[in-house]
Amino acid sequence: RVNTMPVPLQVLVVFGISVMLYFGTSVLSNLLDSGTNRYKWFQYWRYTWPLMGLLYAFVGVTHFTKKEDTCNIYPSRGTWGFWYLPGGAKLHVYWTGVVEIVFGLGLVVGGMIEFFSVSNDDDGSYKPPPPFISSAGLRSDCAAILFVMTIAVTPANIYMYTHGARMPLSNPSYPLQIHIIRGLVQIMFLAFLYQMSSATFQALL
Repeated sequence: RVNTMPVPLQVLVVFGISVMLYFGTSVLSNLLDSGTNRYKWFQYWRYTWPLMGLLYAFVGVTHFTKKEDTCNIYPSRGTWGFWYLPGGAKLHVYWTGVVEIVFGLGLVVGGMIEFFSVSNDDDGSYKPPPPFISSAGLRSDCAAILFVMTIAVTPANIYMYTHGARMPLSNPSYPLQIHIIRGLVQIMFLAFLYQMSSATFQALL
């Protein structure tokens, strides 16, 4: 296990995983952006965005219904030699659960609003969505918050790998192959959310 290594090596492992997640997300996001701009048929993937919101809302509910399991993957104080975030595991499990529920449902509503706002023109253009946090609208703004929140909870996923933390508690620690799959899924989620929220980041930054 990584947690048996000297602390400097643990830091390098965490940094390496973070870099791989960043580059994987960047590559996939660019591919999605290119496909959306180049092929009209590819744009229909936008209609699946509410499903992402439902998924996040469901996961948020499990933060309360399975809080012991979720708390178990929160990094303990001093993990990797630098993890000293204020507040206990329950606090962070609860607030991330609330964010996932509220803004996951916001993504569902915003996605549906934009779905029914498609004009009847031949080009299938969108009417401007109503503003929310930014002028980009509810869907984009909720996706932006979920994007940032997903980055914020990434240490819990890394902790599962480096320390063999179990979720659910009744299961054994995941083998390396499962962690690789989880990492690829996280890259997919981050890339999708960034594409959903790019208008918000452009409006705010």
